[in-house]
Amino acid sequence: VTGKTTVPLAIAALALSERAFVNRVINGGFTINQRVYVTNTALGAGVYAHDRWKAGSGGCTYTFTQPAAGVPCAINITAGTLQQVIEGCNLPEGGTYTLQWAGTAQARVNGGSYSASPLTVTGLTAGSNATVEFNAGTITGPVQFEAGAIASPIDYRSYSSELSLCERYYELDPITIRGYAVSTMSGELVFRTVKGALPTLVITATGTSSNVASIHSSAVSTIGARIDLTPAATSTEAYALDYVWSATAEL
Repeated sequence: VTGKTTVPLAIAALALSERAFVNRVINGGFTINQRVYVTNTALGAGVYAHDRWKAGSGGCTYTFTQPAAGVPCAINITAGTLQQVIEGCNLPEGGTYTLQWAGTAQARVNGGSYSASPLTVTGLTAGSNATVEFNAGTITGPVQFEAGAIASPIDYRSYSSELSLCERYYELDPITIRGYAVSTMSGELVFRTVKGALPTLVITATGTSSNVASIHSSAVSTIGARIDLTPAATSTEAYALDYVWSATAEL
């Protein structure tokens, strides 16, 4: 009895491990939108919208209706191009890869001519970045980029896994500092996800504050930073409540 139950489970576990991270595109279903891109907003060249997706050299505008959390989102590119740079560490094999999607938009990889889905490319260098770019039209099914010459079934990941992958490049969260000000007050910030490069950290005054001369970041690293609040006056309370920080380490 033990053999009959254990062996199939072991085979299933092996199959799952081999299937892990088939899709090298992150947020291929446009489910993560941390920057809160608003439908039909014109983007300048290189400006990000849904996580990991940015406008091409000529800018981009696209429309969408965001469904329930985790459900892939259909988009319609009405102007310009939309692209994603896939980090080289996620392309360790090199060689041949296949890009697939559903919709009327055409795509290309690392420049060249646009083509319909599926698109197979060869000669990619192992460990080098690759850029997937779409022209005007619809993308109605998740975008997938995988090793090999065959377009396999879509590799759906959990919402939390997809968000974590996105946060390697962009992460944001609220922060509060409050205390009796003798001098500069500091708080430690630890990122949920280690960044792939030293991020640019921005603090936005979205909440309320009192007795604040300045608030800024210091000692920024790939794992976190220090937030320093300089009071306008000492020997009294100072606070910055519900401010928002963002850390950007896009490619």
